[in-house]
Amino acid sequence: MMLYVNQWNAKLFQARINIFIRLALGFALVASPVFADDEHSEHTGATGGSIELTEEGKSAIGLQVETVAKHAVPRRINTSGRIEAIPTQEYTQHSQTAGRVSHVFVRLGDYVKAGETLLSLSSPDLQQIGAQIVSEKTSIEAEIKMRTAELDGEVSQTKTQKDLAEANFKRDTLLFHEKITSRKQMESTKAEYELAENKLKVARQTRDASLAALRSKLGVSVQALRQRLTQLGLTASDIDRMLAHKTSMTDVPVRTARAGLITELSATPGQSVDTTVSLAKVSDLSKLWAAAHVYESDMGRVSIGQPISVKVSALPQETFSGKLTFISSSVDPVSRVLPVKVEVTNNGNKLHPGMFAELTIQTAEPFFAVTLPRDAVISDKGHYIVYVEVDGKYVPTPVQIGNSYGDKIEILSGVSAGQNVVTRGAFQLDAQRLKSIGDTALFSHPTEEGHDEHEHEEHGANEANAGFNPQFAILIAIAFVLGGALTSLWQRRRMNVGTRESTTRRPDLSEKGS
Repeated sequence: MMLYVNQWNAKLFQARINIFIRLALGFALVASPVFADDEHSEHTGATGGSIELTEEGKSAIGLQVETVAKHAVPRRINTSGRIEAIPTQEYTQHSQTAGRVSHVFVRLGDYVKAGETLLSLSSPDLQQIGAQIVSEKTSIEAEIKMRTAELDGEVSQTKTQKDLAEANFKRDTLLFHEKITSRKQMESTKAEYELAENKLKVARQTRDASLAALRSKLGVSVQALRQRLTQLGLTASDIDRMLAHKTSMTDVPVRTARAGLITELSATPGQSVDTTVSLAKVSDLSKLWAAAHVYESDMGRVSIGQPISVKVSALPQETFSGKLTFISSSVDPVSRVLPVKVEVTNNGNKLHPGMFAELTIQTAEPFFAVTLPRDAVISDKGHYIVYVEVDGKYVPTPVQIGNSYGDKIEILSGVSAGQNVVTRGAFQLDAQRLKSIGDTALFSHPTEEGHDEHEHEEHGANEANAGFNPQFAILIAIAFVLGGALTSLWQRRRMNVGTRESTTRRPDLSEKGS
């Protein structure tokens, strides 16, 4: 019986191995197309195989092929920096008198015009000077009114005396001509008339001079106080309104001297300030600086006034123009870079200080490089390909791209001068390639800014992982699970059969023993 059990266990183990091997082979056959694709990619690269077209196919897609050649392109210097406000375009607002902040009328980020009120201060100096100018003006005006009345009375009295003397002179002159009075009498009244006329003239001159002196005193006094009020921040209309109502103002407005954006606001209601405290900063952001660095090897290629294009990550589709306005006179001794500043026109006030910027400096020094039309270069999952014509077939070839020059792209590696490259119809060829390898991913042309270095890293990582197929691991796991389940089921059924057979055989054994 022990011999029979051992034989049965051996057969059971052999059957289990056979089932597992058959399942594994079956799944491997199912997975064979996947490996075939990987093997094909290994021969033709990540881009797939070559494509062959008939003449009708070429005509249908408008295929054009050009011979690669080197062209003279302007040399560029690419660097990075930060957007900064121009110091001369910033204005720090101070109070012109000591006081306490009563109201704040603006918020951080508001745009203000020149002369707009930012806040108001309750100022003891304003109240004192305001009361003084109202008092002096009222006092001098009252004195002018009183003196005017007095002098007008004197002039009026003198005029009456002059009129009487004139009447007497006219009467004696008439009597003298009628020989009723003597010449002496006539000349006496004439002298009295002339004297009265001179007194009237003197009285009028005295009145005018006295009143002019008082008005001058009023003007000088009020003007001095008006200047002091203007220095505190009041306008001429503010002072005129105060004098008209004969009441002193309690709050002095703090107005900005320039238009711009409120980039700093430190004033709060109830805060005590003096003339040294910064209340707000108003920045004119119509022009900004892009501060960057140029390597020592590129120093000879930069000069004041060079045109520069600036891009910021917040606005990837927009390019801002500027010009080089400052080149430092010394190189950083540690980093060996030369600080430069670019004045950028901030169209639409879209740029803000602190933004990270990418600068491209156009130099006058040209160099020769392989360039292709933008339509010839296809972006494919982090890398770039072009279609090279080889023996009538079109082979997708990986390339590394550099800068873009209008509708041309610099090719750093992958193709060389003299090769024939598809410059029109590359999209259609790539669609056929993707269809042939079962890839439905989208494809596009490279961006305006050329190749991104990070894409090279991702491409290298993809190539490194190209040999590993996750489907194979999944199929092996399924094979193990199903093989184990079927073997356990088969083993359970065999054990039941073996039990029944042993039970059936036992009587025979006992009979044979007896």
